[in-house]
Amino acid sequence: MQHTVTQHTNETPKRVILNQATILASLGISKTTLWRMIGRGDFPKPIKLGERLNGWRVETFEQWLESKAGV
Repeated sequence: MQHTVTQHTNETPKRVILNQATILASLGISKTTLWRMIGRGDFPKPIKLGERLNGWRVETFEQWLESKAGV
């Protein structure tokens, strides 16, 4: 099952949204841990995609990962 939504063109996708399951799998953490991190300001807030659907821009996630690489 694919966990991202992309625009399919011949160019590099301009907007890729990662869902919560993808973030959790990438980081190897629980949903509770993710939301605690968000609440503390240790992880970017998601963008609201629907009433019960949140996501993160891949660029935002990659920037956050790069910022943690130096820690």
